[in-house]
Amino acid sequence: MRFTFDSTGFSYLWDSTQVGNSCLVNVVTKLKDIDTQHWVTEVTENSLCSNYKLIKDRHEIETYLTKLNDRIRILMTQFRCGNHNLPVTASRRNHASEPCPICPLCTKNSPGDEYHYVLECPFFNDERTKYIPLYYRSRPNTLKYQQLFNAKNLRLLYRLGKLVTSVVNKFKLL
Repeated sequence: MRFTFDSTGFSYLWDSTQVGNSCLVNVVTKLKDIDTQHWVTEVTENSLCSNYKLIKDRHEIETYLTKLNDRIRILMTQFRCGNHNLPVTASRRNHASEPCPICPLCTKNSPGDEYHYVLECPFFNDERTKYIPLYYRSRPNTLKYQQLFNAKNLRLLYRLGKLVTSVVNKFKLL
């Protein structure tokens, strides 16, 4: 994002001879606020970000980006950002002009989206039971989904990555 000094409200500083550390702190804080507002706007207005909006609620680096191995980190990033072959992807790319396709792997008549495959789809029950703690599997909801993807526990993130790998690999074969 490009900032102009005028957009920060500090354009008067160019004329000031009394610029100190407190002023610098204020400018840095303002730039961070502008960047965060820009990020929120971009995510909110982009139809491709519907899964990302469910998961990401803060503008900060995620634990999985620095702690997981490259293969799982990349796959988790793709999954979070919708860069995969799940049925929902095509409808998002069409700017949701069509309803989300129904899951082809089960009979629940649920949308074939990331949430469904990670927490609900019976097709992945074995993998889900193997990798995801009961808390997240029992009465799943979007809050638990968000908590799962924002976990700080490295072991849980690694196991989530294994489940995501199973889901993504299944749709590579279809």
